[in-house]
Amino acid sequence: MLNIYTAILFFSFFFFNPISQASERAEWEAVVNKTLSRNPNSVLQLLKDRYTSLPPSSEKLYIASRIHDYMTRHGLHYFGSDNATQLAYSKEEKQFIEALNKEENKQFFEASEIYQELYSRMKQRQDSDGIFLFEYHLCRLLNLQGNYLHSQNFCDQLQHSLEHSSNPVLPRYRAFIVIAKNLELIGDYKGALDYYKRLLDEIPEGTDTAEIFNDIGLLLCTLGQYQQALEYLYRALTLHIENHNDDGIAQTEHSLGEVYHHKGELHQSIAHFNKARLIHLKKNDLRGLAYVHLGLGKSHNELGAFHEGINELLKGLDYAIQYKDIGLKSDIVLALSNSYVQKKYYRQAEYYGLKAKTLAEESQNARTLTQALRQLAKIADKSGKYELALSYYREYVENEITIRDQEHFKALEALDQSTSSLQQKNLRSELLTQNEQLNNHVELMKQERRYLLLLIVLLLLSIAYLVHKSVHLKSNQKMDGLTDALHRTVFINHLKTVEKPQTLETRNVVILFDIDNLKLINDRYGYGVGNKALRTISNMMKKCLKKDDFWGRLGGDEFITVLTNVDQYEVQQRVESLHKALTSRPYWYHINEAGSKKPLYLSTSFAFMATAGQISDFNQLYSVLDQALFKTKQKGQNCIFDACSDSIDCSFALKTQ
Repeated sequence: MLNIYTAILFFSFFFFNPISQASERAEWEAVVNKTLSRNPNSVLQLLKDRYTSLPPSSEKLYIASRIHDYMTRHGLHYFGSDNATQLAYSKEEKQFIEALNKEENKQFFEASEIYQELYSRMKQRQDSDGIFLFEYHLCRLLNLQGNYLHSQNFCDQLQHSLEHSSNPVLPRYRAFIVIAKNLELIGDYKGALDYYKRLLDEIPEGTDTAEIFNDIGLLLCTLGQYQQALEYLYRALTLHIENHNDDGIAQTEHSLGEVYHHKGELHQSIAHFNKARLIHLKKNDLRGLAYVHLGLGKSHNELGAFHEGINELLKGLDYAIQYKDIGLKSDIVLALSNSYVQKKYYRQAEYYGLKAKTLAEESQNARTLTQALRQLAKIADKSGKYELALSYYREYVENEITIRDQEHFKALEALDQSTSSLQQKNLRSELLTQNEQLNNHVELMKQERRYLLLLIVLLLLSIAYLVHKSVHLKSNQKMDGLTDALHRTVFINHLKTVEKPQTLETRNVVILFDIDNLKLINDRYGYGVGNKALRTISNMMKKCLKKDDFWGRLGGDEFITVLTNVDQYEVQQRVESLHKALTSRPYWYHINEAGSKKPLYLSTSFAFMATAGQISDFNQLYSVLDQALFKTKQKGQNCIFDACSDSIDCSFALKTQ
């Protein structure tokens, strides 16, 4: 039932004023807007009364869409009305309502096809109201789909119709909203702001402007005009609060969070996102919760609170999965990947990058796939996987080229649907110019790809050189520069890796030896000759040691070597063979005053032990072998001494018989 005020207003407009059809439509919209602000529950009856009073027409279709919108907002279903005397009209209305319901279920492509079929039918019968109505819906829906070039064609047609119609079937301000949105989406921000200004000038008194202020605020944020953006958003928030519109409050709180995030005031951003989150939780709005946790995750990560950011993004991903929105899931997964890249956790970043790629392929979303490939290329590059990075970059460039080709095709396809008016010819010329520019850009991208490949090849060569140099440096750090023996620390660490002998009949042999009187050689003949003695040791050790044997320099003239898996009956022979190899050949020839050559031979003292047990304890080994080497010196130089003799405690090792 209409309240008294609404009834008086209604009758005063329609019965006591001799008004034209144009003003009658405008006045009726004014009544609806005022009723919405003062007695929202009466609006549905107003819409039904208007619907009943109209003959079969495009205006009746528009009112049916208003009834559908009202019922959907209140959680009710609407499928149109049946009228046996108006079968043709009823069929079109059912098609129209079916398209609106498909939109609610996110079946945008199917809804778009129905709108285009109805639009073609309106053009065939030259129904100006119907043409205007479906230009509006196609402009709006294609904006929502992200098909901006195709949408631009219908938005331009709608703009043309708007300028040549004094009595449009739906309010002019509604058309201004979708046209402004399209201009914003194609990057014409100045044009979008101009339309929003026109919208504010023409919007009827009593119309809720909160959503418009919200959109203007977000546009100003895109332009970097944060203070003005906040002014519009706070005006929107005030209106939503006055109207007790929780959905609107949540939307604007989210928008404020976005603006403060871009402005760098992250604590404020988090506070507004949390306010939106509480409202979405109350209403169990899965989509809203997914977006708000995405915003919270990004803000926490910008603050450096990495774990909080990741937790928020994972919550958002969970809500997106429940909501079954692949596009939203892709956005959150890419945000997770970016977060891990910032922390240099490239393994996790790659996991989410691959997940985004899979989602994009499943949904056939070329733009998201391109973003995922670019992200994976960046991760591979930072991880040092340059061949993989090159592969992803190639795929990224190929996808980018494909997308641009598709955009060209869609732009030309959109033109084919337009008539041959001067405006459309100008639009075609403009798009062809844009097409040529995009082709030039594609050629430029191909050229850049060639340069990129060359750069990557040079980079790989540089990396190969640096790796080689690094290996060489590491090798020098591990080995003594003069003898190529392992440094003391490196030898001790390597000793810990040696396993027990493979069989009961084999032993690991450890030999501690030094050069007798190396100091005397240096003093008498100079350090150059002493170094020759050391190099002779090095050359002979390299020849005598087997694959798994190794040796090290403990300092000065003291060396240690390990012979692995030696037959227990060949231990003495191997040790004596090594001793003989070091001492049997002259290391230098001294020329005396008479000019005759005198060969100089090395003298080395050996202490060894053979064991079937572990040899990882260097200190224990060295203690035993050092005592044995001391006893060797007592016996005389150039001798060999078994450390596991009865005079030395060698209980931890098995004695060699």
